Amino acid sequence: MNKKNADITYVDAALHVDLDKLSQSVTENLREIAGNNISLIIGNQCHPEME
Repeated sequence: MNKKNADITYVDAALHVDLDKLSQSVTENLREIAGNNISLIIGNQCHPEME
């Protein structure tokens, strides 16, 4: 991020057990912060169906 300020938004950690709810939450959060240069960081080690 090269010394830039950033707003970080986390979704509920338990959402990974229901991919539909996870998708809905991520989509809603992205709509709320709509803009340019959005970085999205996703962990994929805890759910076997996530790629």
